[in-house]
Amino acid sequence: MSLFDELSKILEQIQSQRHLITSEQDTILVSVQPFIRALGYDTQNLAEVKSEYSADAKSYGGERVDYAILRDGLPIVFIEAKSADVKLNETHWKQLHNYYNARDARFGILTNGIEYHFYADLNKSNIMDKQPFMTINMLDLDKRLVEELEGFAKSSFDLERVLFGAQRRRITRLLKQEMSQPSDALVRRFAKQVHSGRLTEADVQRYRQLVKDAWREIQHPEKVIVKPIIKIRDDIEPEPPKDIPVFGYYEGHRFEAALLRKSIKDGLTITANQIRYDGSTTWLKNAAVLAIRSVDPSFKPTKTYPNGFQFWHVVDPADGKEHMIRYISGWDMTDEALRERVLSS
Repeated sequence: MSLFDELSKILEQIQSQRHLITSEQDTILVSVQPFIRALGYDTQNLAEVKSEYSADAKSYGGERVDYAILRDGLPIVFIEAKSADVKLNETHWKQLHNYYNARDARFGILTNGIEYHFYADLNKSNIMDKQPFMTINMLDLDKRLVEELEGFAKSSFDLERVLFGAQRRRITRLLKQEMSQPSDALVRRFAKQVHSGRLTEADVQRYRQLVKDAWREIQHPEKVIVKPIIKIRDDIEPEPPKDIPVFGYYEGHRFEAALLRKSIKDGLTITANQIRYDGSTTWLKNAAVLAIRSVDPSFKPTKTYPNGFQFWHVVDPADGKEHMIRYISGWDMTDEALRERVLSS
C-alpha cells in the first residue's frame, strides 16, 4: 500500500471519530501513532520510536517531547502533539523549538493530528526555523506533498533529499513573497539594467510595479493584453475612471490590489465586492484568501475570516490615511460627499 493510501486510511479514522477526539491522547491514538507507522516505523520498538523522549540539553529528564523517531540510537525527528480541537500557535512552536534546540534532532513536527507542520534548521544550524518548510493537512491531502514526505519513511529515509526539498520549498515561498511585494534591493537590481542615471525614490516605486507586471507576464503570458493605440477623435467616449488602489495586510506582509469601479449614466458607482488581485478579477474575500495563502499555503478560511471589507484598505484623500473599506461609508452609497471625494482622487 502506498504512503498516500496509508494516510487516506488515517483520514477516514479522523473523519469517523472527529467528534470523539477531545484530548491529546485521543489525537495520538487516532492520528499520530498511525502516522508514524505509515512511515514504516514500529511504535512498539523502542529502538525506533520513543515516547516521552528526554529533551533536556543535559539529560536531566525534566523536559520531554511526545515522540522521537530514532536511527542508530539517535533522534532524527521530534514530534510534539496537541489535541485535535486545538489550533496550533506560537506557544506550541516555542515548546517544540526548545526541545529541538536542546538536542540533535534534524527535523521537528508539530501536530494536532489534523495539520502536521514540518520544521528544520535552514536559517541557522541547530536552531529550529520559525516557519515550517512543509505543512500536510490530513483533511486535504496533497499528493505532491505526500511524495516529499516519503523522504522521511524508514525504508527510504534520505536526509539530503528531505533537506533539498525543504530548501526548495523555502526558496519558493521567498520568491512568492518577493514577487508579491518586491524589495527595494530586487527592484534596484533590475532597474539598473534599464535605467540610466541616479535612481530616485519615485523611480524605485515605478520600477517596482514594472517588476510585478513582468512577473505576472511570466506566470500568465496568456493573460497579457496589448492595448491598441487609440486615435483622438471628437466623438470618442471619455476614458472610464481608473480602478481604486487598495492594500491588505497579513503577518507583516503588504498586498496591493485594485477595487473595480465603472461609469454609469447617472453618475459614478462601485461594484464594491469585486477586486483585481494578482492579475485576476475575483471577490474581496477570495482575493484576501489568495493573499494570505501566498504567505501561509496551509491557511483555511472560515465563514467569518477573512472579511474582505476589513482585510482590504483604501486611502482616503481627505486625510491621506488608509482605512478599512467597511469604514468608508461611500462604498454602501450612504455618504455621497465622501464617495465623490474618494472616487475623484
